[in-house]
Amino acid sequence: MAIRTLNQIVSEFKEIADQHRQINNFTVGTIEDFATSGTTNYPAWWVSYQSNGFEDRRENFSFSFWVVDRVKKDRSNLIEVHSDMKQIAMDIIAQLNDSAYKWTIDKNISLSAIYEPFHEDEIAGWTFDVTISQAFTKDVCQIPFIQSPTVGRSQSGYNPNTPVLQYVPTYRELTIDGVTYDLSANRSWTTSGTTGFVPYTGATGNVNLGSYGLNADYISFNLNPTSSIGAGKIIYDGGTGALSYYLNNSTVTSYIGETQHAYVHNAEGVQINKGEAVYLYQASGNKASVKLAYNTTDATSAKTFGLAAENIGAGQNGIVICQGRLQGLNTGMYNEGDSLYLGATAGTLTAVKPYAPNHMVSMGVVERANNGNGQIYVKVQNGYELDELHNVSAQNPLDDDIIVYSSGTTLWEKKNIYTAIKTKRDYLIAGNQTTTSNLASAVTELVYSASANKRYSINGYIRIGCNNTGGVKLSVTIPSGASMAIALNGIAGSGTSLLYSNINISNTLTGGAYNTFNGTSIINVSGEVELSSTAGNIQFNFASTTNLQTSTIYQLGTLLNFVEL
Repeated sequence: MAIRTLNQIVSEFKEIADQHRQINNFTVGTIEDFATSGTTNYPAWWVSYQSNGFEDRRENFSFSFWVVDRVKKDRSNLIEVHSDMKQIAMDIIAQLNDSAYKWTIDKNISLSAIYEPFHEDEIAGWTFDVTISQAFTKDVCQIPFIQSPTVGRSQSGYNPNTPVLQYVPTYRELTIDGVTYDLSANRSWTTSGTTGFVPYTGATGNVNLGSYGLNADYISFNLNPTSSIGAGKIIYDGGTGALSYYLNNSTVTSYIGETQHAYVHNAEGVQINKGEAVYLYQASGNKASVKLAYNTTDATSAKTFGLAAENIGAGQNGIVICQGRLQGLNTGMYNEGDSLYLGATAGTLTAVKPYAPNHMVSMGVVERANNGNGQIYVKVQNGYELDELHNVSAQNPLDDDIIVYSSGTTLWEKKNIYTAIKTKRDYLIAGNQTTTSNLASAVTELVYSASANKRYSINGYIRIGCNNTGGVKLSVTIPSGASMAIALNGIAGSGTSLLYSNINISNTLTGGAYNTFNGTSIINVSGEVELSSTAGNIQFNFASTTNLQTSTIYQLGTLLNFVEL
């Protein structure tokens, strides 16, 4: 079992700090060093070592840790800083407890809150003491003696003529890059011209380059690795044919080139479980926040982001997979190859394709159907509302609106169906309309606004009535310069006689009277109006043939269609 030196233990601390997403500064020294270290990127982890001792076959190192961040001058973020730094402190303690280090730390650790002004920085956080205990074998074979000391030499006397060194090396010289070194006189040298090289080849242990990088034409990975995957530890995965590693000290596997993940904040008040669907909500702590997605509203489905790749506690941070393979799921209710969609219940998936009014969001496909070890390939494809398409302008539609293409805007636009087909349907809405005058009166709702230089077809029927034998007459008023040819036919008297009339002159009442009896009848209307350069209204009028008799245009049984030709 390897025994770490103080330097190696501190190097382990630095590796933890380097890999932690929130720690931006790691310093070893005294409190005075920290206070005078100049510019510091926070949050920071400061370490000072206190003592070293031995007990039975254990070696103990005692350290003091400071986990701190800067506080605003008005201290408005003091509680937030204490909360965030406590989480980092707990992360450090949890990592130091990892059995892979082959050491032990205190079972009981107390954290003390601090607030201190250091130079220009006012900092706050937590300080706590940790004792690292590791095995001490007392193995004298590990002592770097030239040769083992002779025990009892002081009693036998010392002969200066007896050589101490009995081993003479066969090769006394070593040449490196043209420089020759005397092995019999020295065992260490400072060489020139050899910087930037790994100090040995054919290594049987790990090569630690410290803060140096690796520059090579290529890196070849073992296709049958014996080592296991880890955070920051890349190995080849034969099942996917990709390089893989764990994300953010979790067990979420990233397959390089095949998966896309995001580190997010859970904005829900409950835990988001692995495999549940989430949508982009807002942001928190410099990272996107998510909530559980479902398909019954646009707000909870339009920004569907992916599936939770791990359990994410309420208010905590975690990993979401946006694209790629997610394993270890319960997919026993599906069949291999099933397409999956966003469900109607928060966070759920369904193999049944949803239709309006629910929103269709494709979530991926089942790669392995299994209870507990299922596998889904995640590929989110959000559906769209009609008015969200880039070449459609149809926001806030009304009843009877349709989509028509406009060459002027090159867009599909919403229009009323009757406007779109250049038709206007006129009928009485406010109720029956009456007159007792023998002069023409406009039928308020039987009017059409016509455009200049346009031709219109008019068809329909008008239901009329009279309270006596005088009857009803009709006329049509058209804009100046326009011409018309409109035919009317209906019942003239109380018998079966019919009256046909033509209206060719604007605002001229028909020569004959319709419905010359106390009752009602229907007049059929057909014809055309053609406008010249003057736009205006096409207006239908009516009058009583005999003054002071009551004539009526009825709501029920009256309808005219105007169509632009």
